[in-house]
Parts: sequence; structure tokens; C-alpha cells
Amino acid sequence: MRNLELLSRRVTPELAGFVGVSHMSIDVDTGSVYGTSEDTIYRLNEQQIEWQLCLRNHGFLSAPEDRIIMIQHLPDIQSVAIATTNGDVVLVNTLDNEVECVGTVDSGLSNMCWSPDQELLVLTTGADTVILMTREFEPVIETTLHPGEFGEQSPVNVGWGKKETQFHGAVGKQAARVKAEEAGEVLPWDDRLVRVSWRGDGEFFVTSAVHPFKGFRQLRIWNRECILQSTSEDINGLEQALDWKPSGSLIVSSQRLPNRHDVVFFEKNGLRHGEFTLPFKRDEVKVVEVLWNLDSTILAVWLEDLHPKTEETDTKKNSYVQLWTVSNYHWYLKQSLSFGPSESVRALTWAQEPTSQLHILCADGRHHENTWRNATSTSQGLKQEDQGWAAVIDGCEVLLTSFRKMVVPPPMCAFALKLPTFVSQVAWGPADDSNNLAVVLEDRTVAIFRHDKDGSGKSDMVELRAAGGNGFHVRSPLLICQGTYTLVAENGNDIQGSSQHHFSWVSAETLLSVSFTSDATSTVSYYRIPLVRSDDNQMKISSTGSIAGLIISVAVHPTSGKIIFQLSDGQVVSSDGELVTKLPLVCSEITYCTMGGKDVVLGMTDRYRFYLNDTEVASDVTSFAVHSEFLLLTTYSHTIKCVRLDQDISTIASSAIDENVRRVERGSRIVLAVADDTKVILQMPRGNLETIHPRALVLSKVKKYLNEVNFGKAFDLVRRHRISMNILYDHSPKLFTDHLDEFVSGLDTPANINLFIADLKEQDTTRTMYVRSYPRLEDALQQQTLTAGMKIDSVCDALRSALDRIDDKRYFLSSLTCLAKKTVPELEFVLEKINNLRHAESGSGYPTVDEALNYILYLVDVNKLYDIALGAYDFDLVIMVAGKSQKDPKEYLPFLNNLRKMSPDYQRFSIDHHLKRYSKALQHLSKCSDRGEELIQFVEEHALYSSALAIHSTDSDMYKRISRLYGNHLIQTGKNSEAGLVYSLGGHFGDALEVYRKIGYWQEAISMATQLQHTPTQVHELARSLAVFLSDHRRGSEAATLYLEYCDDPEEAVVALLDAAKWQEASRVIYKCGRADLLESNVKPSVSGAANDTLTDLGARQESFLDYMKRLVVVREEKRQHFLEFGEEGANEGENDLYSETSSMTGSMTGSVSSSASQYSQYSQSSKKSGRSAKNRRKADRKKYSLKEGSPHEDIALLEVLGGLIRSTDDMREEIKQLLRALVSLNMTDLATRVQRSFSDLLRIMDRSISEIWQLEEETQQIGGLVSGHTLTPTLVNLRNATGSQKKQLLDEMAYMIPPKIEKDTKWQLKILSET
Repeated sequence: MRNLELLSRRVTPELAGFVGVSHMSIDVDTGSVYGTSEDTIYRLNEQQIEWQLCLRNHGFLSAPEDRIIMIQHLPDIQSVAIATTNGDVVLVNTLDNEVECVGTVDSGLSNMCWSPDQELLVLTTGADTVILMTREFEPVIETTLHPGEFGEQSPVNVGWGKKETQFHGAVGKQAARVKAEEAGEVLPWDDRLVRVSWRGDGEFFVTSAVHPFKGFRQLRIWNRECILQSTSEDINGLEQALDWKPSGSLIVSSQRLPNRHDVVFFEKNGLRHGEFTLPFKRDEVKVVEVLWNLDSTILAVWLEDLHPKTEETDTKKNSYVQLWTVSNYHWYLKQSLSFGPSESVRALTWAQEPTSQLHILCADGRHHENTWRNATSTSQGLKQEDQGWAAVIDGCEVLLTSFRKMVVPPPMCAFALKLPTFVSQVAWGPADDSNNLAVVLEDRTVAIFRHDKDGSGKSDMVELRAAGGNGFHVRSPLLICQGTYTLVAENGNDIQGSSQHHFSWVSAETLLSVSFTSDATSTVSYYRIPLVRSDDNQMKISSTGSIAGLIISVAVHPTSGKIIFQLSDGQVVSSDGELVTKLPLVCSEITYCTMGGKDVVLGMTDRYRFYLNDTEVASDVTSFAVHSEFLLLTTYSHTIKCVRLDQDISTIASSAIDENVRRVERGSRIVLAVADDTKVILQMPRGNLETIHPRALVLSKVKKYLNEVNFGKAFDLVRRHRISMNILYDHSPKLFTDHLDEFVSGLDTPANINLFIADLKEQDTTRTMYVRSYPRLEDALQQQTLTAGMKIDSVCDALRSALDRIDDKRYFLSSLTCLAKKTVPELEFVLEKINNLRHAESGSGYPTVDEALNYILYLVDVNKLYDIALGAYDFDLVIMVAGKSQKDPKEYLPFLNNLRKMSPDYQRFSIDHHLKRYSKALQHLSKCSDRGEELIQFVEEHALYSSALAIHSTDSDMYKRISRLYGNHLIQTGKNSEAGLVYSLGGHFGDALEVYRKIGYWQEAISMATQLQHTPTQVHELARSLAVFLSDHRRGSEAATLYLEYCDDPEEAVVALLDAAKWQEASRVIYKCGRADLLESNVKPSVSGAANDTLTDLGARQESFLDYMKRLVVVREEKRQHFLEFGEEGANEGENDLYSETSSMTGSMTGSVSSSASQYSQYSQSSKKSGRSAKNRRKADRKKYSLKEGSPHEDIALLEVLGGLIRSTDDMREEIKQLLRALVSLNMTDLATRVQRSFSDLLRIMDRSISEIWQLEEETQQIGGLVSGHTLTPTLVNLRNATGSQKKQLLDEMAYMIPPKIEKDTKWQLKILSET
């Protein structure tokens, strides 16, 4: 679907020295052109002859008939190699013009051809031999040009029968008796010269020479050692042209047949492989040469007119250069260049870079340099009126397809435009008239075709193909020819056609073209397009303008109509010459559009770099297209990317383009994106088409339909492209609920509504699945989404209400769907509605009971529905549902009959018990007064104690029985405190007292003793036993309360308080009870003992802290030295060893699992393996942070223990404060001073040491990022990508790296001690 469009064109003015040039070679480094006449070499540079050299003046070409036959530039040695007919091979140095003859062949030379790598040289001699030489011109081998054998690849007869017995297809058996035409002599106009061509990889070359005895041309394929491989069959009419496709697949030549003139192809084995026919009569032209470009995409065919034998010379013949491409096994004629008798072609060659640059030398001394580009010619409209046209040039035809209406694979098309001569270019109308087409012909006349909107027009130039016709309905819109116009200058003279190029239809009445002047200035001509057919058939210039520089491409903004031109240096200028932007590289394709509210230039180079203005945003873009709302890109990673046009261009330029990406077939290229539609047409490398609907385009269209409240079209699009139907609601919940009637009428059928309901999910798809199509809240309505767990119920309720209001009969099944889809399905209501259908009259519009039941069984499991019907206690409904299930009537009918015999309450109890609805079953059973024991058993079996207590009154015997059972149950489950409450509620105070006593609930226990009316002695004993229990469980304050209030024992109360370190409270009790003697006997010994223990603990803490600090310094120094010696890899060696051991252990366990014989054993062993792995992992984690000297993470372990010491010591402030107050109150000032000083010194040491222990920044600077083998920043980076246990480990490490903080307040200190 791609055409060849002219990118740039340069024509050297007529040069007298170039008039006789007949051979040409290009310097790949400088672009200089070397040409040769019969005896002179010319170098053309910058459109002028830089130097020339005549070989006759240097002693070569001594005979008058001697001449130059070939030239080849050799860039490695800065020389050109020249072959002459008298046998000389001459090297001419291009720097100093030194001439050297490197060899001579006595019999003369007929051709010279260098291999692509220029390592080998093939010479054909006048003695019909082939000479293979090295690049140093050392002969390798010489052999005859016409050997008698076929070659090394001679076919082998495997005995598959004769031709007469073979199948011949449609031509029938007569084909077996037809004798093959014998090859005759070459045609009279054949130059009979030898042709040589190398394959692109230099492994083979082919020769075409006239057979010395039979007189016809024959192809012979040789390998790199000049050993014959194969010979072509005898072919009648084979002509002189020859070239081997660089990609290596085909050899091309030409053949004249009785009824046509073909370009034919051969394989490496010499057999034919296809052809195409030239668009000329059989005896109209001759093929002079055929030539592939370097990337094998374009085949150039050089032709000349055939004239009867007259006195006219060959220079009076017309010449043609045709450019052919192939796609999907069809050959397209993309360009045809005609040259008159005075400017006939004399030499032709392709440049190596760019590969689509063609050099032509003409008889009048002009040099043409044309550079082509591949481009798709598609309509550029942005609205639905645009038909999505694609135009393909094929000789005198333009193949057209409207992709909005139909997708026709090439080489077919919807219809074709038949033009009187070869087509050069097509230009689609501007965005508002995008269905109109201008066709530029070879003679630079312009045919205007307009869209036949009403289908009433007819044109002989339109030929229907895949679009219909011949009695079939025409499915495609057509174009009607308005007329063919001649370009006319302002003075009324016809404009020289070949000088005009880059035609572009820029407005409804204006056609633009570009021409170059000799001073590197481009002239832009604007032609007035007639709106209706005119008699003079002229298209006149309305205005002209000049642009400084060579214009290589034109683009028009689709909405504003602004025109931009890209120049050969990458500048992009407007029509008035102002600079728009400067592209970093020259782009082969540009587009002008609006993105993010700004006009931007999009460009792609032939190396697939993609630019937005002067910024490169991608380097792997193979094609792009601008859709109504998106920029579409295909990439070398075989994806298509969709970028919103309303996106801020700074965002696109600063980040990778990764929005809305989908995979496509390898090598896909965009043909076009149909405007305001979801279609994107891709073409594969082999030429076939594929239509895709990118998710971004589909969602954009769905959003548009929903905003227009067009639910019907939105639903069709969603269903066709498998989009979640939740989008119909999630797009705007308020819009959906406000237009429920439109929603129902849009979806129309109950089946569509049921599909929507069945697909409902709680998640908001605009925030999950399709979040990229909803990058932000578009309006306030979007914010009114329902909370989780409410969406389905709300939609179902609202929709069911609307359905019942609109037509409850037609949408009865949809209403059932709403009930069944709710979060908690209302299946009882569903069955009730179905049951009500029994009373509906026949023909009322409601479905039958059978239809409704069959439908609901698609949504609900029949067994579940059976249970629901049974739970409704309606046996008729149960039997109806059971009849639709797979249940055996012999099973459920006896069960139902047995239920019918029971009393109503016990029947419902049995049903609920069967359905495991135990709470409801208990309620029904409680109504059966004669089944008390069964009730107790049922409550115990199903632990329904709370429900049973709620049913019975608190003064009933059943309540008391159940409360005792409940209390026992709670004790068994370890809930003793609740058991005591239940016992007390049921009046079992003794049981409650025993429970409270065991768990130390002394207030409740005393209360229960009071309820039981215990004697004071009993209460005293109870209180003392409770006090002992509390003291043993470090609840000294509560024990002291019991001793004082219920035992009248202040001494025991003081002892309990002292054990709990409640010094002040103990003193208060002593003075209150008048027992001052206890100060000396109990309080002072206890306080002094606590002080001495505290001093011992603080000393041990200080000693441990300092030891750990010293060890940390040593470990860090060792790691620093290790890092400097072995680098980061060596620093992590110990950790790697640990992981290696764990990996080996896991691998061995996995192997044991895989060797298991059965599925069960695999499962059980996998479970054990997981448990052992978790256990080993925890064990490894404990080992990992070990304080053992030399362990890999000893530094982390030291940080952990040091941080723990600091935090625990800092938490001792309140304890120290209370101890100091007690010491001072007992006049133990010296001991208190020692405690305060010791604790203060320890805090000071720790506070000063924190900065030394956790010196992150300093350590990082010293050893290049190694802090104890870790740094905080890399850990934070790794944390973002970590999961599970790895994340927990990193969090633990980070916690160790954060230094603890010591409070600065000194409120714990006593000032009176500081002054002593």
C-alpha cells in the first residue's frame, strides 16, 4: 500500500563534457560522480566537472576503435578502475590523477565487475573466457565462458516418470504433447556484450553471454572460486539486461515473447521463478538494463524505443526509466520517467547511501539525482465523513479502497482509476474535502476526482473490482473524474512538467507544487483548482512564492490549513519562510498537527528515529499515523503504541512513550487509522493487510458514545471488542442512573441487558483495567463513584426498578437477573416471582414458569436453588425446582413426604437443620415444648448457647441449665472470665466464685462471696488466698489492698508493696497504720538492696556497651580493608556463601519432591518442604545477625545490640527517679548520689557515642559507599522492588541503621543530690 514519492531532485545543467558519457560510478564517501566517455574520465562534484582525464593522452587506447567499457570507484585506495576494449585494466588515483596500468589481456576485455566487498574482480575477455582476480590484481583462475557441462549443481533424475504422464492442471493432457519452442538467436538490437553481476553477499556471480554456436543468450552461475554451479535452460527471446538481487533470492533479466514483453526472474539453480509484463507493446521498446537498489526494494528498468532501421542514430530515440516494487507477489509500476530523443539516458546507477537515490546521465550532458521515499497515500480527514481512502499507484492505474467500508487485501482493490498515461503522484484533498483526489500524471497534467456522494455519477475512468458491480451491489463510495487539467503559468504558457513535484492539495481550491532553481532556491506554485468541469481544461497559477533552500517534503495542518516545508538541512519553515522548528536529522516523513493544544511537527527518519519538533522521543519507530484523538506508532519491538493528542507535549518529550501498548505481528506498518473510528489498518512485510482495533481507540469511542448518552452503540462496541461492560456504568455513575430509560431502550433486548448485569463487578474499571484511558477525573460527576460493596446492589436495584416501570412483562427475566446478581442474591424473592407466574394468564406477555425456571438455572446452581425453595417451606416449589435438577425422585420424594407428616414447628426445625440453618432451627425447636432434652442436645452439639439463652427467659429452668452448660463450655475453651459472667447470670454463684478465684478476679470473687452470704472468716480466708495469688503474679498493690481491707494485716501489705517497688505507697501505709518499726525492719533493707542491684546493673551495662563499641570499630576497619583490597564483590562474599548453602539445601529438597511417585506424596512432601524451608530460613536469619566474631553481618548485630542497650537504659529514667526519692526520704543520701551519678554518667557516655556508632555520611565518603557492608540509600532503592521475606529483612536492616535518640530532660534527677 506504499507509493514511491520524490523526496529530492537535483538536475545538473547541461555540461558539454558529459555529452558522450556512457558509464558511471559513485564515490560512496563524497557523493562525487565519475563518468567515462569513449576515452575520457570525468569527475562531477557540486554540479560541475571538477576534473577530467583523457586516457589517449596517457598512451592508452592507441587504436581508434578502442574505448572504455567499464568504470568502478574503489574507495579503499581512492582510485577508479577502468577496463578498455583493448584489454587494459587501468587505475586512476582520484587525489593526484596518477594513471597506472595494472594489467593487460591480449584478447581484449568485454566486461569488468567487482564483487560487493571489492575483494575480487571478474573480467570477461574477447576470447570468451572468465578471469577471476584479487583486489591486488593477482589472477586466481581463468576458465572458459561457455563450458560444456551444466555445473556442480546439476539436477539428478530420480525417476518420477515422463512428462507425458505428469499432471498438467487446467491446460489438460494436450500440454504433454506440445513441444517446447526452441531458443533462437538473439534479437537484432541485442548488443551481444557479456553481462556480469554479483550476488549481494559476494558468494556467487552470474554471467549472461551469447552462446557461440547456438546464438541465444544463456545464464551461468559461478561461485566465488569461479567454479560453474548451474546453467539456465535454453530460453527463447532472452535479452541482454542482467542483475542479481542484492538480497540473493533472484536474478533478473528480460524476455521478449510473441505476445508480450516480460521482465523475468531466475533462481540460483538457473530455473525460472516468475515474471511481470512491461506496459508496452511487444515491439515498442527494448530493455537496455535492469538494476536493483542496494536494499532490494526497487527495481529500475531502463528502456529505449525501437525504431525501424533508418539513418537516425540511437540518440534520437526516447528513453524510459521505470521503478517497480513488489508486494504480495504483485509487481507495481510506481514511477515512470520519460526522456526525449535529445536527452535520452546514457548511464544509470543506484547510490549505496541513501539506497533509494537514483543517478541518471543523459545524452545532453545532464545529471539527474532523484531520491525517493516510500509513503502511504491516504486521506487525511478527521471526521466520520472521511472514507479512509488508500491509493496505490500501479502504472496507469490508481488502485483505491475505502477502508471505512471494506478491507480489500492488495493487489486487489475496491475500484481502480484508469488514467491515459503513467501516474506520478496522488494528492488527497484537505481535511474538509478529504474524499477528493488529485492524480498527477507523468506529463504533469492533473486529473481531479471528486467524491460521488449520492452515487448517481458515472465515469469511464472508474473500473469496479472488489467493491461490486456486474449485477452486485456496490458497497464502496466512488470517485468521479471532474477533468484532466494542464498546468498553465501566469503568462498562459504550459509549465514544463518534469520540473514540478511535491504536489499537495492544500485547500478546497488550491493545489501546490514545488520546483527548484539553479541557485538552491525552491519555488512554490499555487494553482487554482476549478470547482466544476471547464472547457479549456487548464489549471492556472494563482500565486508563487520562494523558499530559500531545497524543499524535500510538504505538510498541511488538518484543521488550520497552515503549510510547512521541510528543507534539505532539516529546517521546517512556514509558507512565508519563517522558521517553525529545526529537526535534528532530515526526516523522510513529516506531519503537522496539534498536540497538547500546540501545533507540532512530527518527523521520522529513514533510520526510524522519531522527532517531536526538535526533540527525539523514540529511536525504534517504523511507522506512524495521526488519528482523530491519538498518535499511533509501530516499533521495532513489534508493538503499536497509542499516545493521546491532548497530552502535554513536554510529558511526551521527557518520558518514554509507553501508553496503551499492544503487540502486533513482526514487521507491521501502519497504512492508516480510519478517522473517528477504531480501525487501524496494518500491512505485513509480505504485503497482506490486518485490521486491528487498539484498546485505546475503542475505549475513546466508547467514552464518546457514553457522553452522548448513546448506550446502544457503546454496548455494541463493548461487546464486539470484549471490553468489560462495567465501563457503561463506571464511566459516569450519575450519567448512568440519570438515564436509565435511555440505557434500557439503547440495549433494547432483554438478552443484552442480561449480559450487562451478568458482567457487573464491584471494582471500578476506570481505576483498574482501563485506568490509562481515564488519567484524571474529567468532571465532578466522575467523583461520585460508590463505595466498595455497594456498586452491584445499587445498579441492580435501580435497573430492576426501571425495568419494572418500563415493561415488567418483556423484561421479567432481566428483573430476575438483577435479583440473582446482587451481592447477597435474593433467591427467595426470585422463586416467589417465579411461583407467582402460575397465576398469570396465558398470552399475558409474561414467560411461563418453565421458561423462567430454566433461565434462572443458567445463573444459579440448581442445588442451591433447591435449598432456597426448601427453606421457603413451600413443597410445591421444591418439587418444581427438583424436577429441573439431576436429583433422583426416589431420594427427595420420601424426604419430603416424611416432612409433611411432622408438626409445623418441628417440620421447619427439620428443614432448617437439614439446611444447616441452626439458629432458625433452634427457634422452631424451642416452640416444641415436649422436646426439651432434644433442645439441650442440639444446643450442645452446635454450640448455640448464646442463641438459646436469648430465646428463654432468665427465670426459667431451661435458662439456668443452658447457662451452666455454657459456662462449662467457656472454661473448656479457656475463656474463664466469660464463664464467670455466665455462671453469675444463671444464678450459679458458687461456680462463678471458683472461676474468679482461680483467675485472680478478686473484686468479682468478693462480690460472689457476698452473694453466697459467706461468714467474715470465710471472706478473710478467701481474701488471704487471693492476696497470695496476686503477690505471686506481681500484682503487689492489689494484694496490699486485700491485706489491709479484708485481712487487717498491714505488715503483709507493706511487704507486698516493697516487693512491687512501691516505696512511697509502703511508707504511706506504715504511717497510716502507726507501724514505724517497719521502716527499719523492712523498708530500709529493701530500698538499699534495690539501690545496690541498680548500681551493679548500670556498671554491667556500661562495661558491655564499651566492649561492643570497641568491637564495632575493629569490624568496620576489617571491612574497610577488605573492600579496598577486593572491591564490592569481595565485600559481599560472606553473604553469598550463606545464600549458596541455603540454595543447595532447597535444591536437594526439591529433587526429593520431584522423585515422589504419587500425587498425594508430592503434595505432602511439598508441604513438609515448605515448612522446613521456612524453619531453615528463620534459622538462617538468626544466624545472619550473629555476634560471633567473624560472622558476615557482625557489624549489623553489633548495631542492633548497641541500639537495644541505649533504648533500654533510657527507659530506666522513671524507675531511677522513684528509687532516688525513696533513698533520700530514708536519709540514704550517699547511696542515692552514687546511683544518680552512675546513671547520669552512663547516659552521657551513650549520648556521646551515638554519633560515632552511626556515622553514615562520613563512612560513605571515606570508603565509597560502604557502611558496614550496607548503605541506607541502596537499601531504600532495593526496598521498592522487594516483596515478602526479603522486604522484611530490608526493613530490619534499615531499623538497625537508624540511630536511637536519648531524651535530654533531667527531671529524673534530684537537685539536692547534684549539689552534694
